[in-house]
Amino acid sequence: MSVRRGQLLLELLLSVAIFVAAAITISSIVRRAQDSLRQARDQHVAADLAQSALARIESGLATPESLNGPVPDWPSDDPDAPTGFDDAPPTGAWRIEITTESSQFPGLTKVSVTAKREDPTLPPASFTLHQLVRLGQSAPDSVGRDAAGRER
Repeated sequence: MSVRRGQLLLELLLSVAIFVAAAITISSIVRRAQDSLRQARDQHVAADLAQSALARIESGLATPESLNGPVPDWPSDDPDAPTGFDDAPPTGAWRIEITTESSQFPGLTKVSVTAKREDPTLPPASFTLHQLVRLGQSAPDSVGRDAAGRER
């Protein structure tokens, strides 16, 4: 009878060890998945910040100089501030770095916009966009005019 009890105890210890090993493995997989999701979300936030800055420059609402620097936090009393998880404001200290250089195309400037997180307590995240943009005065509207500039 004592041999049978010893076998039962051995089976119990073996099953507990297998269960603990499986739990540790599953926990590790879940942690990696969460980290990957967080990194993908941070990359998306960086891309969104860079695209927003570039759109403001293209539309003439801002200049590269005015957007270069830290991204301001959402004011707490702003009625248009995001409220849900999907449109939550970016976490951590983000910074926009914008460089411009002349291009081979007259009137167009190569604008490079980089959004990156500066918070050392969080994993790094950044995204860079390069695009040709017409800076300064917008081109005159010539739609509906002939080659001499007269209305058709």
